[in-house]
Amino acid sequence: MLKFFRYNYLIQWVVIVVLAVVAWLPVFLHAQTVLPATDWTSPLYALLADILGQSTLIMSTITFAVFVFSMFFFNTILTSNQMSLRNSTFGSLMFVLCFACVPIKCESFQFMLACPFVLVAMQTMYSLLQTENPEMYLFNVGVFVALASMFYYPSIVLILWMLLVMIVMGYKAFRLFLIPFFGLLMPYFFMFVIAYFKRDIPGLIDIYSSGFCGVEMCKIHFAIEDVIVMSLLFVLFLLSYLKIKTSANNSIHTRKRLGITLLLFVFAVFMMAMQRPLNSNGLIFMVLAIFYAMALSTIRKSNIVSALILIMMIGALATQYLPLFL
Repeated sequence: MLKFFRYNYLIQWVVIVVLAVVAWLPVFLHAQTVLPATDWTSPLYALLADILGQSTLIMSTITFAVFVFSMFFFNTILTSNQMSLRNSTFGSLMFVLCFACVPIKCESFQFMLACPFVLVAMQTMYSLLQTENPEMYLFNVGVFVALASMFYYPSIVLILWMLLVMIVMGYKAFRLFLIPFFGLLMPYFFMFVIAYFKRDIPGLIDIYSSGFCGVEMCKIHFAIEDVIVMSLLFVLFLLSYLKIKTSANNSIHTRKRLGITLLLFVFAVFMMAMQRPLNSNGLIFMVLAIFYAMALSTIRKSNIVSALILIMMIGALATQYLPLFL
């Protein structure tokens, strides 16, 4: 199993895409008539839902297409940044399995639609390690975080992740710390201009103020099965991190990217503290997939790891299909 996914031939991609299709099939089989109510704190998602007439089937199809794109893009980011074997498909495999560890439902859609923007922001932060002129990179990350937050509003806290990464990377000029905020404000500026012409500024302000004031932190009410799943995933995360740290093949840039990703993990855990369903907190699964893929890339041969991948596949599919029979 481990040896099979060390390569990226057509057969590996077919297997991963089929795995994604099978994992998503219950979403289409058990689709609701309309999407759950949403608010305009995630304006692009709310607009898309309105355009589609609240159709769950169409939204599920669009979200699945974005998910598959993100799966390929995720693997490309890891391999191009030497965080996974150059010709492997570990990234895509772990991306699918991690997201499938909890039931994929309509609550999952917002982050999945925001995921490409989060991935581009992450890739841009990795690129800061190879440039001496970071201004446009910092501005672009601000824009991408804003666009992600317009699909999944908790993503806006990633601007703090970006600032923390800048501090760790040794940026000292105050001017550089302002640039991400200009990028962050640009998409929202256009949104408020549209609201101004529609004479809806007070309503928009009320929506955002009530939306963010209504977020309750540190009140996590996960079901017992979610607690068990997350406990197992965090154990695997610790084992993966230890394996990565003890690997002799990590370059300086790879170690720095690992540090950036570790900070992202901290913010992913922080976002879990928002009182939202576990399957809507997709950032934690995306970040865990990075560490799992990196760890797999350091292992040449292991029957235990191969068996673990098989168990994850079976467990992920069972998670998706068992609710259909309960």
